[in-house]
Amino acid sequence: MDKKTRQGLYDFLAYYVSFQNPENFYSFEREVENKLGRSNIMGTQEYLLDKAEKQGIEKGRLEERAKIIAEKKRIAEEKHALELKLQTILEEAHEQACQSARMMLELGVDKEKIAKATGLTIEEVENLK
Repeated sequence: MDKKTRQGLYDFLAYYVSFQNPENFYSFEREVENKLGRSNIMGTQEYLLDKAEKQGIEKGRLEERAKIIAEKKRIAEEKHALELKLQTILEEAHEQACQSARMMLELGVDKEKIAKATGLTIEEVENLK
């Protein structure tokens, strides 16, 4: 029987089997220590608590990672939405600049002055005709 299977069997017995005589329980723990090759004097109960704590910590880490991934996804989605909103605003501003440039062209304002006033290039102003 491999060590992992043996470990599981000992853990099961220690958790579910109770000894009426405490001396039998201590003998059982010593045997488990010998069979598993534990170098420290950790009782089965302490070992199980330590194992459960480590599993809890790992579960907590996994949950924290999942939260971080979800937060990164939320931030990326928010960033994308803001970029789309910015693009829309820039397009609207460009359209308003073009409308203003058309009005100035109708009034006979010089193309260079229109470009300077609206932020459009001279080529954009010339293409508005």
